[in-house]
Amino acid sequence: MPTDKPPQGKRFSHVYIKRGEPVQDSFRMRRRLASLLQQEYRSNAARVERELGISGPFTSGQTWYEHLEKWALKDVLDLVTIVYRELVTQANERGYAHHMARDWLQEVQRIFSEENVHYRVDTQGGVHFHFDEEFAHNQAATIAALNGSRYANALHSFEGALAALSQAPPDGKAAIRSTFAALEGLFRLMFPGSPRLTAKEAEKLQPLIQRLHPADATALRASDKMLDAFKEWIEAAHFYRHEPGKEEVAQPPLTLAVYVCSVGASHLRWLAELDASTAPKPPKAD
Repeated sequence: MPTDKPPQGKRFSHVYIKRGEPVQDSFRMRRRLASLLQQEYRSNAARVERELGISGPFTSGQTWYEHLEKWALKDVLDLVTIVYRELVTQANERGYAHHMARDWLQEVQRIFSEENVHYRVDTQGGVHFHFDEEFAHNQAATIAALNGSRYANALHSFEGALAALSQAPPDGKAAIRSTFAALEGLFRLMFPGSPRLTAKEAEKLQPLIQRLHPADATALRASDKMLDAFKEWIEAAHFYRHEPGKEEVAQPPLTLAVYVCSVGASHLRWLAELDASTAPKPPKAD
């Protein structure tokens, strides 16, 4: 007789319906935020309009439902932060209950989670992509590896990839292209005679790897596999590069774009470390 009980007291759709990949936007998310505002936080309409500079319920006479259905996504997400700040101000200056700001964030977070969107809200009301935490360490390590004037152009391209992912909605295609541009720029810095970064051109890294690990057979074998993975990444990224005369490719799924950029960041860090480790050392001063 089975002993495992299904989760108790949870909605059927939250237990038995496959959620799939998180999405960038959701009608239900917008509708639930509008309902929360309409029923509990209507007094914040004036502050939202003043901060966003767009028409809202305060001046139009329409409901939050009507506005949130047509607002740009970035404005919907900005609204979360603006309402939180107004609630904090009301609590500090007018003696309103402090728990209202906290309750607002908890409800917004519940909506984000249950509607399976790509966003999470922090304790100060800021909205972030939910992959920020897992991506942040790789991002920070890559930026640190690109420190120095030699890698300024590669860093600029990589920061362009991060900016593309930070848009609302994220531009995964631009993020992949900028990550590739960072790698190609660094690779051409290492090998000035290489016109493009291709899987075949990447084989030029082999002598650098051998020079870096001349007496470590295990490190050489592992590095060879890393080189193979780098070549596979190059081929994968080429699917999202635009070639003149060909039809523009569609946006990649966001989870795929984040994965490609994350792996690309690791390769970028690896190339920078290879370059730094094998570069000629300046002569010591007498």
